[in-house]
Amino acid sequence: MAKRRAVLISGASTGIGRQCAIDLAQRPAPYLVFAGVRDQYEPFECANIVPLRLDITREEEIRHAKKQIAEALDQTRNNTPEPIGLYALINNAGVAMGGPLEEIPLDTIREQFEVNVFGQIAMTQTFLPMLRQYASSDNDDNASSHIINIGSIAGRSCLPFASPYSASKHALKAFSDALRLELGQANIQVSLLEPGVIETPIWQKSLEKASGDFRRVSDKTRADYGPKLEKLLSYLAQAPSRGVPASTVSRVVVHILESGRGIPRKLIGNDAILGSLFHMLPVSWTDYMIQKRLF
Repeated sequence: MAKRRAVLISGASTGIGRQCAIDLAQRPAPYLVFAGVRDQYEPFECANIVPLRLDITREEEIRHAKKQIAEALDQTRNNTPEPIGLYALINNAGVAMGGPLEEIPLDTIREQFEVNVFGQIAMTQTFLPMLRQYASSDNDDNASSHIINIGSIAGRSCLPFASPYSASKHALKAFSDALRLELGQANIQVSLLEPGVIETPIWQKSLEKASGDFRRVSDKTRADYGPKLEKLLSYLAQAPSRGVPASTVSRVVVHILESGRGIPRKLIGNDAILGSLFHMLPVSWTDYMIQKRLF
């Protein structure tokens, strides 16, 4: 029996997550979208989107979200001729933190990994049974279910003062690669999307936090790193003007889910493609060129 498909998206209050939620809910055969939001958000104004309070660093909120989704899916099975199953999990929630590594508090680095790595793992472990249920059930053409992780080109290419963010995205890449192999025989596709600069609020939030953190560093650190960090912040402040819209990522997500075929890794944006090629050069060359460009 054909199933109407449900999708869970974390970090759906703004940016990529919100765009994916809207686009999937407005498809000709609309998805039922469970949109995980952590804080305040603009109403979606779409009948096919169900907002859920979801901070992926809090296990109790993840468990509660699973209970809400299970109850909603059970209700649709009882009240509609088309049963609905959880077809895809889109791990999108993320934060970006940075600064001179010797000055970044360990708690800040732990927070970076709690959101960008451990939260993604917790979401995956929690919802994998529901994805397995869809993949093994009598659905349309035995369609696979999907896990789509939103990574970053920063997982391959690290800029100075961005070590916590790049390290977390590199960890997400490794986690995605291993999971793809582990689930290869389970009819569950795992895709890793690696965007470059995207026009999302994360840039402004990250710049504001980095600027505030730098104002609180010691005089010695400011003397050691001041000019370099100021130049990098200036460079990053111009990044949104070079970015592509969140809809560019959303189109890739829609393509994966509509085609039913996962993409092991997908670079998104010209800067991501160029960045991946750039880092095929010898490390000493790339180090020199980054230093020359930024400092």
